[in-house]
Amino acid sequence: MFALAFSYAATATAWPALYVKEAAVATSQGTPAPLSAAATKTRIWSITESTVTYYQFINPRKVTLLTTKTVTSLEPWPAFSVFPTTVTEVVISHVTWEDRTTYSNGGGSSTSITSFVATVPETWVVSQPRRTDTPAGTRPDDLQCENTCAPPVADDHGGDGDGDPVCVERGLHTGCQGQCAQREEGGPWWCYQMHQRDYVHVPMRMGRACWGGDLQYRQLNTPCEAGDVAVGCVKCQGWNYTWGAVNWEGPEAVD
Repeated sequence: MFALAFSYAATATAWPALYVKEAAVATSQGTPAPLSAAATKTRIWSITESTVTYYQFINPRKVTLLTTKTVTSLEPWPAFSVFPTTVTEVVISHVTWEDRTTYSNGGGSSTSITSFVATVPETWVVSQPRRTDTPAGTRPDDLQCENTCAPPVADDHGGDGDGDPVCVERGLHTGCQGQCAQREEGGPWWCYQMHQRDYVHVPMRMGRACWGGDLQYRQLNTPCEAGDVAVGCVKCQGWNYTWGAVNWEGPEAVD
């Protein structure tokens, strides 16, 4: 007999759209973007998420997992003069997991606590806002897949309205994974460059991507444009439910 379980988030807080940073260094195709101590600010944020799982059979119990994450950051606010600019930042996260188990039928309870500190470099591609960009906060669910046969709209990032040239050259579709992040209203777009292992975390998917073919995927790290459909949607046809981001190409294709 197999144990059956179901879970729900008891009190969950949405993770920030941006993953804040401890330190930063910026480069841009051989031309460093100016970063100085005067251009940084310090910010600390923390978040606690609680998830409850009930196991109904074989030693019935309720398991509550509390996850607390605290990040101290020095955020740069440079006046970039070259776009796009690649920014490499180091994230230092302090995470604590508290596992509380309460057994049914008077079986008592137990608690275990695990803590760790993770230091991980992250890469962002910073782009200048254009008039044809989709609004900040746009997610794939906001992009319709039906009625997408309207004439294409040329964009301000080099596309002709039929897709990004990088994708078109490879015979792949162009899709939006969700608009890139902005650190200040009206400021430049910060597009996170994922590792392949990051793909399971939906909020970390940002900007345009090429997809299709033999389960191919290539992140472009450019802002989504007006008229874009979500990754997985074929214009005039609908959703392709058989595609998956299996064969990665381009930046960070191999972890």
